[in-house]
Amino acid sequence: MQMTANGKSRLDALIASACGLSRAKAKKIVEGGLASVNGTIRTEADFRVVPGDLVEYALPEEHSAIAAEEADVTVLWNDEDIAVIDKPAGLTVHPCPSCPDGTLVNRLLARFPQIRDQDGPRPGIVHRIDKDTSGILIAALSERARLRLTEQFAERTVHKTYVAVAYGVLPLRGESRSPIGRHPTVKTKMAVVPEKKGGKNAHTEWLRLYADPEGLFSVAAVTIHTGRTHQIRVHMAETGHPLVGDPVYAPADVAAMAPRQMLHAYAIEFEHPVHSGQTMSFICPLPTDLEECIRKLSMKHARIVLTGCPGCGKSAALAMLGRMGFRTMSADQLVAEQYEPGADGWHLLRRHYGTRFTPDDSKPVDKKALAAAMADPVLRREINSLIHPLVFASVHDFFAQNEDSAAEVPLWFEAEKPLHAMRVSSAPALAAHGRHTEGEVPLPPYPPTVITMTCPEKTRHDRLRLRGWSDDTIALVDSWQLHESEKAARADHVVANNGSMEDLAARMAETVADIRKKMNERADSILKSIEGKCREYLDHEKC
Repeated sequence: MQMTANGKSRLDALIASACGLSRAKAKKIVEGGLASVNGTIRTEADFRVVPGDLVEYALPEEHSAIAAEEADVTVLWNDEDIAVIDKPAGLTVHPCPSCPDGTLVNRLLARFPQIRDQDGPRPGIVHRIDKDTSGILIAALSERARLRLTEQFAERTVHKTYVAVAYGVLPLRGESRSPIGRHPTVKTKMAVVPEKKGGKNAHTEWLRLYADPEGLFSVAAVTIHTGRTHQIRVHMAETGHPLVGDPVYAPADVAAMAPRQMLHAYAIEFEHPVHSGQTMSFICPLPTDLEECIRKLSMKHARIVLTGCPGCGKSAALAMLGRMGFRTMSADQLVAEQYEPGADGWHLLRRHYGTRFTPDDSKPVDKKALAAAMADPVLRREINSLIHPLVFASVHDFFAQNEDSAAEVPLWFEAEKPLHAMRVSSAPALAAHGRHTEGEVPLPPYPPTVITMTCPEKTRHDRLRLRGWSDDTIALVDSWQLHESEKAARADHVVANNGSMEDLAARMAETVADIRKKMNERADSILKSIEGKCREYLDHEKC
């Protein structure tokens, strides 16, 4: 290669400028005898050239020890100087002693062989993201781009935004400025370390994009103003909200919630390293595994309440749900448990009514006396106000502790504010598990899906008579209930039990399929909302 000098300059500086090389690499060219001035080889890097000098030089053939590997590389955009890459989770960025090949650099060498001419052992790499973090990454395709991008990262003029799934409910906005350094005893980990002990300043900010109504997880847009190793993971763990799936910084149960740490480099903005003043902005959509994690966490439970008038087939439907894999329970059983000696319900009745319904300290509530007394509507409302909150709190705990679950609750709609009782009962459990921040009121859980069972009245009454119910008892208990039509109007689904058991089983299967469809639609809506809010956040940050 040759050129004519048009000004005074050091020889190595002239070659570096002409080729977009580092000064160190240009110096090696000169000292290696690969440059001449006006036909004379010059090996002094500081040799001064003047206007009109003919400079000739040759680039050395360098053979990197890193092998090119043909494998997929998702390139979002590229020109002759840079490429913007969508790195998948599980791919190490560059070779290291524990991972000498199979890295992003190996793939880049096959796609962009020109990066082999760059200085250093990590051609093309100007910044990194963790192996198990997915998302956007800039690769330098030329030495001039590498040098300028390295300067931009050092000057902190590159703006990066991540999407993170964290355990619990993060505050709406927050930040951490805790310094980060090598863990004092576990050398493979980072930790919050005082600067006087080697920690380096670190600054992370976040905006919560979504909070699970049950307090299980949050999705946040995270901006880092420094680039410390494992910075987001360490700072999130410090707040008590480690990343879901993080095997290093999260407790085992939180780590087990996803196959990898749920962190994605979502967006980046920087100035083009060669075309000065040209702002480059890129977004890398959420990967499938992160979306599936959010989907799974947001629809982890199918919760069903079966209600209806006596004799409508609730128990038969509950048994069918059990055969479909649902965990099942009955509110009638919960009431019986509350009437046992020493139970909360037993003590409440003793406290309010003396020994009227609990004459013997070692025996359950006298159900015959209680049933007779409940013929008085005022007394029945009083007793219900004592017992129903206990039952509904137990129903909530049952739903919270099981995955797909179903409860038979005859007086679901008749009970006074049952959902309020369930929501209040959730607060201590959420606080105990660190799922909401101190001082915040926990968000209400998803309400269960309510199925009202219907049945012709004559068929229903005939079934009750076969159980030994008198007509007076049937009339009395029916009077305590909303009319079947009103229950049906309030329900999410209505299942008619007016045929054979096979017909009922088919209708229950169709209803469950529809419930799962709606859960998927809700998860789709959540994901769409998160994506929209993340883009709004980026737009706001640019303003």
